[in-house]
Amino acid sequence: MKHIIVPTDYSDNAFNAYVFAIQLAAQAKFDITAVHTYELPIIDPRAPRSVAESIIETEMQDQELLRQKELERMRSKAAEAGLEGQPCDLIVRSGEIVEEVCNVAEECGASLVVLGTKGASGLREVFLGSNAAKIIAEATSPVLVIPENATFNGIRKIAYFTNFDDYDLTVLERVIAFARPFKSEIHLVHVDFSKDENNAANLQTLAEAVKGMTDLPVYTELINQEDLLDGMLEHIHKHNTDVVAMLTHRKGFIAKLFSVSYTRETAFHTEIPLISFRKN
Repeated sequence: MKHIIVPTDYSDNAFNAYVFAIQLAAQAKFDITAVHTYELPIIDPRAPRSVAESIIETEMQDQELLRQKELERMRSKAAEAGLEGQPCDLIVRSGEIVEEVCNVAEECGASLVVLGTKGASGLREVFLGSNAAKIIAEATSPVLVIPENATFNGIRKIAYFTNFDDYDLTVLERVIAFARPFKSEIHLVHVDFSKDENNAANLQTLAEAVKGMTDLPVYTELINQEDLLDGMLEHIHKHNTDVVAMLTHRKGFIAKLFSVSYTRETAFHTEIPLISFRKN
């Protein structure tokens, strides 16, 4: 079953990720499940069993009321978008968010996890250490990070920035799987700040290998820039990129994009989704 998982804390930011995800799911013909977790109240071990059971039962009833309220909001938004028939569900579990999201993703055979962030600070949390970072590190499925101002306009162009890693083709196989339902263009981009004379040939070799793996359109661009981020932004703005693809192990660099010291406003902060793939 093709399935998208959307962690939620019932915030507007998480709901924005759901709005993006439900449109993506409708186009790709995926089911979608939101996941919310909560912690059971701490109960004095000296309390009578009946009291403890009553407290837990009350908490579970409260959580079910919240679930029904949020599920109604989800279905209302789907109807507003003309997607009344889009399958969606909301699972609520007690426990730790990272563990339960990964558990549900495994149980559903999820093809994708979609996370919401809020502004540059939210993206810094994703890549500098947070529950979101842990989900990216531990989820076996790709993780799509949705900034607060991102809107779904289709996934027409995916940019994969390569430094000619040994596992590029392994990751690009998964990029192709993600791109296929949307018939996306795949752009292989290298920012040539090192001015290595072999880079143009390396990029073409990679492109030929990728073209042998898919019928999707594959394009290349070698960008001469001293600054890697400037080169990435140059490509994104020139080609109206819809999603940037990255490797999980490169999150240290991606964190730099959202660092406090980097003061220029960029589309990364608020508009451009990032999809993260593990090497294996």
